[in-house]
Amino acid sequence: MQLKKTIAGLLVAAVSMAVPAKAVAEDAWQGKVNFDPAVIPTAKGYTTQFQIGLEAYKQVHPYVALGFGAALQENWKFKSGWAFPVFVTAHAEQFGAEFTPTFDFRVGYAFSTQKFDYSSVFINPVVGIRYQRVGVGIGYLGGKANFSGSKWESNINIRLAYYFGYHATNFSRSLTKTNFGLEFALDVTGGGDKYLIKPSTGYGINLFFLYPVTENLEMGPMVGVHNQNFKYYDTWNTVDTENPEWEGDHSSLWIPIALRTRYNVRQATFAGKIYPWARLDLGGYAVSGDEMKGGFYWSPAVGLSLDLKDGNHSLDLGVGYTSLKAYKGGITPSHAADIDLSKELENETRSFGAFQVTLGYKF
Repeated sequence: MQLKKTIAGLLVAAVSMAVPAKAVAEDAWQGKVNFDPAVIPTAKGYTTQFQIGLEAYKQVHPYVALGFGAALQENWKFKSGWAFPVFVTAHAEQFGAEFTPTFDFRVGYAFSTQKFDYSSVFINPVVGIRYQRVGVGIGYLGGKANFSGSKWESNINIRLAYYFGYHATNFSRSLTKTNFGLEFALDVTGGGDKYLIKPSTGYGINLFFLYPVTENLEMGPMVGVHNQNFKYYDTWNTVDTENPEWEGDHSSLWIPIALRTRYNVRQATFAGKIYPWARLDLGGYAVSGDEMKGGFYWSPAVGLSLDLKDGNHSLDLGVGYTSLKAYKGGITPSHAADIDLSKELENETRSFGAFQVTLGYKF
């Protein structure tokens, strides 16, 4: 729990360094502070809540910006305990216009401060309008708590926002050097001789920010949203262990939050634009679902980049590996017919490897 609070606090501190000011033309980074009252529950018995948040984003297209942010969340009765949502966001509008329609889509994880962990994965699409620096919108806030048996809860929320630029400080100058990265991942799991795991595929999307520490070395935060599929080994109905029977499909949502370190081997550039790289993600991952368990996240990878435009943009192809944990139901020893089930039940989780293929674009 202390680690969750620390991560959320660091993200809040990072974005809170932005001070409302007149937008600086040469600084592509912008900010937004918002108050989000969720006022209409979409199911009987669900609680309503509110958020106070801060967001930083960078324009990557004439009508699209990508960013990240953090917030404080509490229900209107002030009895549930504060939560700390952290999120990545896509924002669309007609930038530079005095009056424009807007669209926001946030995906994130809310870290709970309660003794019983109500941490949850959430999504929040919002449509609205902006006039000069003031915006208003209406959206759908839905999420699922990270404990067995929890249900999807949702509210209709209103967003009141104030848009601002950054002062030309050392911090904002550093932001202008920071590159966005957006990558799509294919996660392929497999077993081996020790464990019998039904080979399965998952998929996800990662958003990362890399600051050039040196000419070749980049570092920054990374957050992703992944879905992993499983098939249970049907111990009770399988007689022939060489031809196992499987139960139906199951899936879990998992969210890695990590520090990404990447080294670009530009000395080995060939064809004038293609160069290899190596990276390592270190952090943690949270889950929503009954199949997986959160824990330490590490993921080494290697790949190739194709330089585009001015050299700051690139198309990246990578292959990597990570180790995840699943509850025993999803992973069963291949010698299932010979095991002592009473002893096996003492082992709550088992680790399994995921081979990852990523295709990304760095802005």
